[in-house]
Amino acid sequence: CGACPAGYSGDGESGCDPALMTLSFSFGGLDPIVNPSQDALRVSVPVTIASLSLTATVADGVSVEIDGEPVSPSTPWVTPTLLLGENVIEIEVAQAGRPSRTYTLTVTRGGSVVYVKASNTGYFDRFGQSV
Repeated sequence: CGACPAGYSGDGESGCDPALMTLSFSFGGLDPIVNPSQDALRVSVPVTIASLSLTATVADGVSVEIDGEPVSPSTPWVTPTLLLGENVIEIEVAQAGRPSRTYTLTVTRGGSVVYVKASNTGYFDRFGQSV
């Protein structure tokens, strides 16, 4: 036996299990990029983004469920309205006769703390504080 083909993870000798090949979004980038050994994925979006469209790519014959809903591979799935803060979405890939695999995607929606300071600050100026 050799290495597992694209869309599968494992060492090839003890077996190859279906895996997520790619996961694309209507907005934002994934951290880390999909890797067969990484089950926890994160993406951050600004507060102005209320929902995301996710598209999962898997090998032929592999099924996808996102938050318990069957989704055709390479077909966009739209999140419900994202709450401020962390939103957890589970993505399961499966193939008959093989163990399924679940990925946890954490979508963080909201702003961050930014420090803004004027170039000409002076004593008692209040503009140099966190916003």
